[in-house]
Order: sequence, then C-alpha cells, then structure tokens
Amino acid sequence: MNQDMTRSTLSHDSTMPIGKSLAGDQSSTLRRKRAPTGRFGAISALLVLFVSLIEIPFELPGYTGSVELVALLISKAIYVLVVSFMAMGSRVARIAFMLICGTSVLAILPAIPTEHSNFHMGFELSVLECIVKLAALILIQMGI
Repeated sequence: MNQDMTRSTLSHDSTMPIGKSLAGDQSSTLRRKRAPTGRFGAISALLVLFVSLIEIPFELPGYTGSVELVALLISKAIYVLVVSFMAMGSRVARIAFMLICGTSVLAILPAIPTEHSNFHMGFELSVLECIVKLAALILIQMGI
C-alpha cells in the first residue's frame, strides 16, 4: 500500500497544465538554474590561491611571534581546502570562497595608498591580489 501511495504522488498528473511540474521537479529545476563554477571561475580561483601562496615570503617578516606564524599557516591551509573543494563543485566552498575574497578586497583596498608610499613591492602585490580576486568574484558569480 505504501508503494502505491508513492507511485501515485510521483506519477505525472494528466490534468496538470503544460509547463507546470511537481514540487520535486521544481527543486531540480532550481538546482539547474544556479550558476555553477565555470571553467574560468575555477581557474581564477586557482590563480587567487597561487597569488596568495606567492605572498607568504613577503608576509612572514610582519609576524613576530610563533602564534602569528601558526595562524598564517593555518589560514593558508584553510584557503587551499576551500579552493580545492570549490574546484570540485562544492556550493558551500564556493560561497565561502566568495566571502573570503570579498572581505579580503575590502580589507586590502584602504591600505593600498600607504603601501604605495612605504613598501612598493607590497603595493604591487596588493594591487595584483585585488585585481585577481575581483576578477575571480565576477567570473564565479557569472558561472563562466
């Protein structure tokens, strides 16, 4: 009896207008409409990770204690994991990546003029990082 009820609720109703679907079909339709991380989005995320890893030697002199160094290394490891899961198609990792990139750009932008006058190499790395992160955010959001 339980199977009959399941079949009747899952079978298509002939009186249903064309273009309408069952609730289960609507959720799968919504999933298909979400923009997946496209090829260029995944490549740009890997490029952001690459730039982040290149910056490590320039960030190390700013950390004086071992706790700060461990925090830096843990943050980079988390970043590697998020990008890896995002490249494999994880929606949660995609959201986390976009949140990390967005807040990072908002944190870096105000410091760029100071870096330009005090540490020119840091200025160039920060500008590069902001450009790459903004491009990644746009490409990932567009699903390209």
